[in-house]
Amino acid sequence: HSTGLNLETLARYPWIVQSQPAPLREIYQQIFRQAQLQAPASQLETASTMLTVALLQQTDMITLMPLSLVEYYSKLGVLAALPVAVSARLMPFGLISRKGRIPTAAMEVVKAELRVQAGLEGQGVITSD
Repeated sequence: HSTGLNLETLARYPWIVQSQPAPLREIYQQIFRQAQLQAPASQLETASTMLTVALLQQTDMITLMPLSLVEYYSKLGVLAALPVAVSARLMPFGLISRKGRIPTAAMEVVKAELRVQAGLEGQGVITSD
């Protein structure tokens, strides 16, 4: 059954948004642009997850969160997910390093994990000098 909840309805509520240039801010802008809707007039910018959660608990504000956080806070009974699908996705991005620099162990770990998460494990590296 339909809940009647859609982006147009949600745009009437105040939103908590990540500050520029956060990836979630890009998705927030993208979903309203794709729906050809004005972004909500009432917005509060913060990079703090703790402040966001506190505001969500105490107000009627709305936000976008990574699915892992939504699931975590839902299991705790702290927050509830709204039944609205978000189809926007982040644009691909790259990892760059300074030419001639020997990577630290931490840099190698991050690079390897990014490759695993991107499904590029075992594939050649593309470089440009």
